[in-house]
Amino acid sequence: MERQAGAAMVASPPQHFSNEQLGLIASLTDVAEEAIAGHYKIGMKEWRHCRYDIRTQRDEAQPPQATEAFAEVSRYECVALPDSRQARRFDLYRIRIYDAAILHALHNRQALHEFEPLLLYILTHELVHVVRFGRMNQAFWVSPKERQAEEARVHKVTHDILRALAFQRLPSILNHYAGFCALPALPARKGLGKAGP
Repeated sequence: MERQAGAAMVASPPQHFSNEQLGLIASLTDVAEEAIAGHYKIGMKEWRHCRYDIRTQRDEAQPPQATEAFAEVSRYECVALPDSRQARRFDLYRIRIYDAAILHALHNRQALHEFEPLLLYILTHELVHVVRFGRMNQAFWVSPKERQAEEARVHKVTHDILRALAFQRLPSILNHYAGFCALPALPARKGLGKAGP
């Protein structure tokens, strides 16, 4: 519990998603996948080759370091067992969703009713990263400046994908993230001229 000066006790935001909120992850992931598939013209076969999983803080053995990020993607280079039908080497992308950061932000804005559209935005954003990495549209390991430019590109793609959906309270989330779509110029590289998106 937190105490505010001159006010009654106010409950702190929870640190983990409720069971109801956890239940929304699968259905919102389906919505995000379908919207992304339409945007990138991805068929079921290509989605099967885009290997990823989604974890929340409840799934992690050790709690993550404090972060303001709502989610992040990690890449694992995997080798399948010899008797497996999967390709011998493949990449697995793990999307980590930071429950506490999301719930804290919504609590501070007194906007817990925006949980579903915010989670849809986050899942779509992270899955766009996975698709771009999987299709080699974007290298995973890049400089901080290039990472910033990629984040802006992914925000723009996410905005374009979700703008077409009729999802309750989504416009307020899209309006909030609209400013993140500005693409900073990348530094010029020798022999290549000015680099850009």
